[in-house]
Parts: sequence; structure tokens; C-alpha cells
Amino acid sequence: MGSRRDATGAEVGTRSRSRSRTWTDHEWTEVDGRRVHAAATGRPGSPTLVLVHGHGESHRYFRPLATRLADRARVVALDLPGFGLTACAGPPLDLRGLSDALAGWLRATGREGSVVVARSVGCQVVVDTAVHSPEVLGRVVLAGATVDSRSRAWVPQVARLVANGAHERPDLGPLLAGDWACCGLRRYVDTFSHMLADPVEDKVHHLSPLTLLLRGQWDLLSPRAWNRLLVDRLPNGRLTEVPWAGHTLGWTRPRSFARALEDVLAAAADRDRGGTHPSG
Repeated sequence: MGSRRDATGAEVGTRSRSRSRTWTDHEWTEVDGRRVHAAATGRPGSPTLVLVHGHGESHRYFRPLATRLADRARVVALDLPGFGLTACAGPPLDLRGLSDALAGWLRATGREGSVVVARSVGCQVVVDTAVHSPEVLGRVVLAGATVDSRSRAWVPQVARLVANGAHERPDLGPLLAGDWACCGLRRYVDTFSHMLADPVEDKVHHLSPLTLLLRGQWDLLSPRAWNRLLVDRLPNGRLTEVPWAGHTLGWTRPRSFARALEDVLAAAADRDRGGTHPSG
């Protein structure tokens, strides 16, 4: 049976259920002189899913998805330096700086080899991590991967972002506004510029086999043709499209997102039983 949806295609009941549960733990880990924050929920000892947020966002974006996954995984969402609760002194980091921070955090927390689920610009951070530190990544899931190589300029990206708003839940706006205010205008603009300059399609081959790409049916920022190009350049990639969804699958369609991860979670559980995959 399909999920009930409102006029935007969002799954009915997601808001009330996501607010009824919250993150159960908050971690602070020293990484290269920075205290990196991460929020966690779910059963300790179950497969670990590391969540990597998108541009200007924080762990808060993943709350509805984490709620859906908490009964079968240990879900950990970090805040990259300069975003959410992780401070970053000095100028904003470029993509290599952010991917170095992700790799350092995975090592410092003993989560090398965990399943990593990224969204939007977080996908670019994870792909860049695979270039210099592939050993820290387990299976990778890229949701709403950016940036489409045919529209790497401010005007088309902003136009697509605005148009995509028609397919998102209204309550996403206040959350993003708060996160954007937290990161600040300079960091938001500089990170956006780094994002546009990143040739991610030339780096995806560094990812491990069986990488899963997810996109929403109406996602204007991560079009179908762009995702197919990425899949074609992956060692053994697979594309899954979620109907009735835009760019923010984790917020608008958390049930569908969680269902799409079932095979990934099952494989991680099998590896856990073999004693070769980190948990916690």
C-alpha cells in the first residue's frame, strides 16, 4: 500500500511523527582542531548509517528520515565544519576541506567502512572523500546528487531551486532558513561557488561498487539524465527514482527513502554478523 500524500506529494503524518521523537545522543569529536558535532539515534550495535547534509544545512534536516530508520540502524548525522553546531574559524572550507573533515571524523569516531548516505552537495563531499580516502567509506548512497554538468552557473541553479520549491513541504522553509542563518551569508555563497566548480562526474569512479543513487521524480536540481550519466560512470551503480518527490527526499518522503535503503541495511547487517563492519 502506498503512503498517503498531501497536495505537494509529501507523506501525510511525517511532521507529527518526526517531532514526536528526537535525537537521543549528541557527540562532540575533536578533528584537526575542531569540535565536530553529530546527532545520533537508533539501536547501538545495529548497522551504522552516517548521514551527510546538503548545502547550508545541518543534522536537523535528517530528523524525519532518522525517525524511520531508528528501529533498524544506528543513525548518525554529523554537522560539517561551519554548519549546524560545528564551528569553523577562518574562511569557509572548499570541497576538499569538507571531505578531509568527513574522512577525519570517520577515523576519529571509529566509523570507517560505515554506510554513508549523502544528499545534494553532501554527495559531492562524499565523492571527493572517495578520491583521497576511499578506505573510510563503506557502501555509499547519493540522494539528489549535484551539480548537473549542463547547468553549472548561479542563474540556472537558483532558478531550479526556486521552481523546485513547489514540490517541497512548506515546513521545510523555516528549517532551512534557520540553518542558512547559522552558517552565514559568506559561507553559503562561497560553498555554493565551490559546488559549481566541482567536476563530480569525473570523480565518481572512485566510489566503491554497488553505489545507489536516489532522486525524486520531480527533482529539478538532480535531473534524471544527470543521474544516468553518473550511474554510467560508476563501477556498478544503480538508480532508484522516488515518485511524487522533489529534491528533499529525506524531509518530504522519509518512508520511501527508508524503504529504498532496505537492501543496503540488509547487506550492512550481514557484514556486521561477520565481524567486518563497525557499529555504534
